[in-house]
Amino acid sequence: MSNRCYLTVTPWPRIYPSFGDLEYDADRHTALASAGCVPMLWLPLFAPADLVEHTFTTDDGPVVAVAPLARTEDAVARLRAHRPWLEASFADRGPLGHHVDLLLRHLEGHDGAWISIELAEISALDPDPSAWHARLRDVLARIGRADPAAARALAALATVMLEQRFITLDQAPTATPEERWNFFRLLGEGWRRPAAWE
Repeated sequence: MSNRCYLTVTPWPRIYPSFGDLEYDADRHTALASAGCVPMLWLPLFAPADLVEHTFTTDDGPVVAVAPLARTEDAVARLRAHRPWLEASFADRGPLGHHVDLLLRHLEGHDGAWISIELAEISALDPDPSAWHARLRDVLARIGRADPAAARALAALATVMLEQRFITLDQAPTATPEERWNFFRLLGEGWRRPAAWE
């Protein structure tokens, strides 16, 4: 298993749109990818009510999957609305609004009414994937709360290293390897099309 996740933007109101008979085109519909974690700034795109359960039919029998799914315009508006909270919550780490703006600009270049995260390979890293999904639901519910624990829980789920500063794009050439890796834990990376920050 590759232990990657994918941020998808598609015409279909379904989780895991790359699976099955849909006309999924990775070049068009995979907006970003990430190795080993769900990037922190993908999570404020969604609310707990966006978590959807779907049963897929496979050769090995039914498989139940859970993932967030929202209208793209609603998700983008939600991230934009959370920008002040994100900046204030992580003010001691660096200018996080810079990263939010990068992600918003990237999403503007993708056409699709529905946005989701294919995250099964990340939840599978936990010995108890159902516990990981419970943490995900809890973190989504905490985003925006005036509680330092909410920001710490968000960073922990995304495995962001809070001991490292959040570098801006122009600081990348002089950043440490740990700072650069943290950058991708915030944003992810391009898949078939490079992201503007790569």
